Amino acid sequence: MLFVSCQETLQYKEILSKKQMLLVGAFMRGLGFNSLAENIENMDDKKAAGNKGSLKPLFSQNPPSPDECSIDMTSTRFQLQFVGQWLKRDERSDKDPRVANFIPDTWQRKLLDAVDSDESALIVAPTSSGKTFASYYCMEKVLRRSDEGVVVYVSPTKALMNQVSATIYARYNKNMPPGKVVCGVFSRDFRRNALNCQILVTVPQCLEILLLSPCRQEWAKKIEYVIFDEVHCLGGEIGAEVWEHLLVTINCPFLALSATVRNPDHIRGWLQASQDFKRQQAQQVASQGSKKKNKKQQTDVGNNAYTVRLVVYEERHSDLENFVYLPKPHSNGKDDVILPNDQVLSDTSEFVPLHPIALLDLKKMKSQGLPADLTLSPRETLVLFNTMQDVYPDCQHMKKLDPEVHFKKTPMLKKQDARNYERALKKELMRWMKEEKDGETKIGEVVGILKRGFQQEEQTCKEEWNKKENKVQGGIFSDVAAKENFAKLIRQLNDQNKLPALVFSQNRQLCEKLADRVAVSLEDSEKNLREEFETGDMFKNAQKAASKMDKEAKRSRDAKNKTKASKTQEEPEHDNRDDTDGVDLGDAKYYLSDDPLPNCTLQGEGTMTEEEVKEELHRLPEGDTSENLCRLIARGVAYHHAGLNNKQRVAVEKLFRMKYVKVVASTATLALGIHMPCKTVVFVCEDLWLKPLAFRQMAGRSGRRGFDLVGNIVFFCVPPQKIQHLITSGLPHLRGHFPFSVSFVLRLMVLTHNSKDQRDAHEKVLALLKHPFVCHKAKDMEEVVKHFFLFSVDYLIHAGLLEANGTPIGLSGLATHLFYHEPANLTFVSMLQEGAFHQLCKPNADGTFSESVMATLVMVLAHMFGRIVMPMSMVNKIRKEGVHSKVVFEAPLPDPFSTILKKHNDDVMNVFRSYVHTVCDYAARRGDSAKQNQLPLSKVAIHSEHTVTSPSSEHGDLMADMKTSSNKSTTLSPFVMTSGHKDEDLHMFDADISQAIRQGVHIEHSKIPALIPAEELKDRRGKPLYINAYAYDFYKHGSKKLVGRENRLQSGEVYDKLNDFRLVIASISVALVELGPSQDNVVKAFVQLKDEYYEKFASQFAGVKNVY
Repeated sequence: MLFVSCQETLQYKEILSKKQMLLVGAFMRGLGFNSLAENIENMDDKKAAGNKGSLKPLFSQNPPSPDECSIDMTSTRFQLQFVGQWLKRDERSDKDPRVANFIPDTWQRKLLDAVDSDESALIVAPTSSGKTFASYYCMEKVLRRSDEGVVVYVSPTKALMNQVSATIYARYNKNMPPGKVVCGVFSRDFRRNALNCQILVTVPQCLEILLLSPCRQEWAKKIEYVIFDEVHCLGGEIGAEVWEHLLVTINCPFLALSATVRNPDHIRGWLQASQDFKRQQAQQVASQGSKKKNKKQQTDVGNNAYTVRLVVYEERHSDLENFVYLPKPHSNGKDDVILPNDQVLSDTSEFVPLHPIALLDLKKMKSQGLPADLTLSPRETLVLFNTMQDVYPDCQHMKKLDPEVHFKKTPMLKKQDARNYERALKKELMRWMKEEKDGETKIGEVVGILKRGFQQEEQTCKEEWNKKENKVQGGIFSDVAAKENFAKLIRQLNDQNKLPALVFSQNRQLCEKLADRVAVSLEDSEKNLREEFETGDMFKNAQKAASKMDKEAKRSRDAKNKTKASKTQEEPEHDNRDDTDGVDLGDAKYYLSDDPLPNCTLQGEGTMTEEEVKEELHRLPEGDTSENLCRLIARGVAYHHAGLNNKQRVAVEKLFRMKYVKVVASTATLALGIHMPCKTVVFVCEDLWLKPLAFRQMAGRSGRRGFDLVGNIVFFCVPPQKIQHLITSGLPHLRGHFPFSVSFVLRLMVLTHNSKDQRDAHEKVLALLKHPFVCHKAKDMEEVVKHFFLFSVDYLIHAGLLEANGTPIGLSGLATHLFYHEPANLTFVSMLQEGAFHQLCKPNADGTFSESVMATLVMVLAHMFGRIVMPMSMVNKIRKEGVHSKVVFEAPLPDPFSTILKKHNDDVMNVFRSYVHTVCDYAARRGDSAKQNQLPLSKVAIHSEHTVTSPSSEHGDLMADMKTSSNKSTTLSPFVMTSGHKDEDLHMFDADISQAIRQGVHIEHSKIPALIPAEELKDRRGKPLYINAYAYDFYKHGSKKLVGRENRLQSGEVYDKLNDFRLVIASISVALVELGPSQDNVVKAFVQLKDEYYEKFASQFAGVKNVY
């Protein structure tokens, strides 16, 4: 810290006197840094006039004599080894009038410039670097400009949506006209002031609903800015196409923020192409003398709105260091209870440093190079140099990279100097791979040396655990080992001042159990301490003293009450409990209280009072979950996953953010964007869902700017192969997904035909058709998308949802209302059109419907909208335990529903096959027959211009037979044709058409709107699967606990799945009421079902509001 203090002092060298500079130099000499001291002592005296003597009392003691505190290391190596986290950055000192609370960096000012110029921007910067502040600057600008403009904040998750909306409520206060508010929220199951606010916080799916709704066009024209947070969701597996739709359809500037985009130039190119198309459309409107309001809209937006800036910033403000936690068996003779003063807590040897270079895969490095985002801390950089030098001491390039040589002209290092040195070393490492003789072998030696320490510790750890009588089931990387040692890990982190910490695992039950293990460990420690204390004399003395003080306090209050009426002012109350008559209870007062002992809880002092904490916990709904959370929070630990309701999740987030709770075990619910600053992130056990992209999002939570100098990543019970994959795999390139489905095309047709502003609707549809992300720089995909659009229109006409001219008819509105659930929505419409529900819904004499009718309705809907599959082996296991429910649907749908479902699927496949033939015919006309006529592996031509005349050909009898049996085709692939199949046999490959058709033709098989009947569901091995009957079972018995236990849904899933199903029923009911007539039996039946299901649901889940 002496070096860091001198480093801080030198920031003020312009006002230091020569004598003071010499004093700083003397301290450097005392550390043995003579060259650095000489450099400091030779600095010019730049003492500012008027500041003479202002830093005279710089040090309160005399400096050490030369080399008195020498650490036998050069100053350069010392800085890299020990001062890395304190190295200064090149930061601007000039304030920006647009920002009041801090001085923005240059790249941050570019964001402000973009907003001021009404430009769009794609911002790629690490987590915690400070990119989000531009969002609030944008909001503030829109609020100041007028009372009509709207800015939309798009969040990937409801958790982030709730946090951002709370921040906006606290941050902005504006006098609004009657009926208008500053902030609104819109999610699928919650809506507040969505259309009368200036700042709308929403999720992508809900904004898409508004933008594609014909009746919301005027509202959409008020949008002045859209902010997309975590825009890398563009490459996600679920819902990615919605992000594409929004980025293409919005007609205003936007900010797109992300920390994990590998190919920002490609994305920016796509976005700019889309904006250029919009500019062309606007210019056509202007040149054709469009309506005044369109002219005004174009004038207001301006040309800057069509410019997309790319702002990339790659530097983290805090380094990340990786550790593997390898716990040793612990036994202290007290049933493994860890006491606060236990020596095991101060043992840091179980945290094994993990150098990123030690995890390199040489083959991958040779073919792909080093991962672009693989970074080293200054300490890790020095370790890498030392290792490379040991392996190849004669390398001339390495001599130039010696720290003393490389930094010869830079005695006092800055952060950027260390970063440049890191890049130079990594460049040299790659040079070894490409240019040096035996370079790959040398790099292998470097990697081997760097990983040797971890391998030795891992082996030692395994041996020590194997010596135990009761070996850990599953080994040291199992869930069992994680539960057994997690409490020790957290308490060691606490002792090392590395809390707060976020612990990630996608297993909800494991999250809950890990948090519970910490609480139990702390409770056991307290139990031991209290038992020990209560057996001593100090406890009895403390009880007597406390009793005496209580009596004294009571007498004081009584005396005060007697004289209170005669006093003009009330005297302040004094707390006499801590010290009365000279008695000081000291630490004994904690043992006399029912609160947890200070050293047996992880609670921090935080920024909340005890009353505020109690008020926050008082808001939690009643129930076992809330009681358990309160117990955990009392120990400073909690868990967080989608199984908690909104109030519970918000409470955990707030208490952690306010530093009251120090440890949260969470699923991926806290991975995206949530402001949860922590010092350490822990990854627990093997998780198949954990990919490099998600890993970087989660790891980025640690070491937040303005909070910590360094972030710690701890791998606990994670297999080494998994760690290697996470750290060394580069971020994936974001590629487009197939942008359309049949339901989405129907929504576009409804938009174009029902909109008042036809030009606006047509521009949106054209933008979506012309600029899907998947088609950017991929001309072949453009044809695929166009053909799929034509297939969708053809099917919709065939299904009676569109007229031949594209006008929506019939039940098209209902189908679009349920677009979330394709293909179930189209199947439901078919059943409704065929009259199946009218045959079922026969009312009683009083106009209501029997329980049998309602149960059948639920069963049919559950087959379509509530599909969770379950293998029969699990069903049998559940039933052996004894059940009160159906558990799964084993029988097919009753007639006429099953017959209509089969007819619906046949109709879909007939149209789809026609579409496939069309696409393949088009591909054949492009002249790719040479490629098509080769088998994929052998490259042997099937259709040759030369006739096969002899079986003894070059490729033998088999090939001659294959050529003879093959047919000429434009649809099927040559490999399929060798079996004698023709184009007319395409129906034989309905299970996966894409595997049977000609090479180079892309068919999006997943977009076929056919619903597989329950009796035909099978896994990859051909074994039957069954549809979970959770929705039906809940309707019958109304117990969420039974659903969780017998239908094998986790606690959070029970709420989510039942709520989704309830919302489906409500959506159908509302849509049917709008279609009318109100006296129709089907309409009345669904209204009754909606009310009954909501009543059962609300009785099990407190605080649920009926949004319909």
